[in-house]
Amino acid sequence: MLDRRNEDVSEEQRKDGAFRIIFDRKFEQELERTLIEMRAEAFVDIKLDL
Repeated sequence: MLDRRNEDVSEEQRKDGAFRIIFDRKFEQELERTLIEMRAEAFVDIKLDL
């Protein structure tokens, strides 16, 4: 054996899982905010030949 872990792997996995959940939630919120902002700034220029 080369080395030993001093920390419980399940605790580390719980922390990683919690981080991923928070990261994913914040990412989705920021993505939605960005898309709303982009839509608000977008415009359509319709030119009709009548």
